[in-house]
Amino acid sequence: MQVYVSDGAQGSPVYERCSFNPEVPLGVKLEQAGVHAIISVVQHRDHALVGVRFDVPRGTTLVLRENTIKVDARDGVAPRVAPFPNVNPAAPALFPESPAIQKLVLPVDTPLRGDTSRMGNTSYDRHYWIAAPLQGLLAPEVWVTLPEFATDSGPSGFPEVHFIKRFVIGQALFNC
Repeated sequence: MQVYVSDGAQGSPVYERCSFNPEVPLGVKLEQAGVHAIISVVQHRDHALVGVRFDVPRGTTLVLRENTIKVDARDGVAPRVAPFPNVNPAAPALFPESPAIQKLVLPVDTPLRGDTSRMGNTSYDRHYWIAAPLQGLLAPEVWVTLPEFATDSGPSGFPEVHFIKRFVIGQALFNC
């Protein structure tokens, strides 16, 4: 199968423990203005999806200033623009969202208030997800630019992230 992985120059790779290929990064994690973002690029048959999970700590409020993600192949053609219609505060975003989840989503310009959640002995920052679809196939290399945002400390943004298409062979063993 084909996957997009960050070139490793920015952030730290994020792996999914329960996957067919636990050694292949699911995405890349960046930090800016106290907010973490995990970015992934997934190519499906006829479309691609750029997914982002924002982790917002207690005491911080995140406000997205745009509702698009830019994907640039740096091939002389203008970057592609992937709009996302809303923010999902309940679960990883899909496009389109199911009718049940559609009732929970927030407008893009909603202030996303941070908090600390706990599960057993583990605590984590509040998650918010966006999914930005693109029709058609992506180039073998793409540079992804997330929307500008503001926090309590002022305007900010994440650096552009470079992803490279890799071919991997899936393992059939599933042990989770």
